[in-house]
Amino acid sequence: MPLWLYVSLTGVIVYMMISPFYPWAYTVSGKITGHNNQNLIGVKISVKQLPATKSKSDSSGNYSISLPKGCHDLLFQHSDYKDLESKVCLDQDSLLNTRFSR
Repeated sequence: MPLWLYVSLTGVIVYMMISPFYPWAYTVSGKITGHNNQNLIGVKISVKQLPATKSKSDSSGNYSISLPKGCHDLLFQHSDYKDLESKVCLDQDSLLNTRFSR
């Protein structure tokens, strides 16, 4: 088999093996703050349409969650605040900063 054909076929095979696992790799990320602009640690982020998909804000209030293309309802939960819901529609990575209020 000619080298160019071998390289081409190898590329196609690798793509076919990887593509089922990464057809939707969009990331929503941002910073979560409280009513007086302090960073909120440990905010739980979940997705109504994908109950197993969850994330949590870090010590700087930053979060990141990977989702498939399309529209999703994100739920932000913190013990000191009322739950927040935010709809995101993805066809690329997105920045969504969130601020809890009292």
